[in-house]
Amino acid sequence: MTDTNPSGTQRITQERARQLNEEGYSIADDLGYTANELALAAQGYLWANEQLQFSIPAKIKELERTIAALPRLAITSGARRELSSLIQEMKLGPLNFVGLPPSWPWAQTAFKPSGDPVRNLEKAGALIAAEIDRTQASIEGIAVSS
Repeated sequence: MTDTNPSGTQRITQERARQLNEEGYSIADDLGYTANELALAAQGYLWANEQLQFSIPAKIKELERTIAALPRLAITSGARRELSSLIQEMKLGPLNFVGLPPSWPWAQTAFKPSGDPVRNLEKAGALIAAEIDRTQASIEGIAVSS
């Protein structure tokens, strides 16, 4: 049976496994990051959520209020449906973040924020987990299991 609503811990664990198994990252590679890069990258995904909270939703709400305030005769029901559909696409579609987070440690192409705030938290959490493993391994000189 598949868990249709996994917990935050499960989501982070699944994302870390995806990074290791599908993206080709490894704990050995992580040991090469000695300037806090993994934690800084996690911070970048939290920055993306801040952008979502204060930028995109505010513009969508403003557009929704404007449409709602239009007199019924000023806009046809078909046009109103099209605008509602456009707003829904804005909420669910890919977002174009302007620039990079100030903390981003890598190339721009490596930054892949989502319009889904939970997805950004999964990525941030998995990067924090990677940083914990890296830090433990470097401090204790032990092998960390994946």
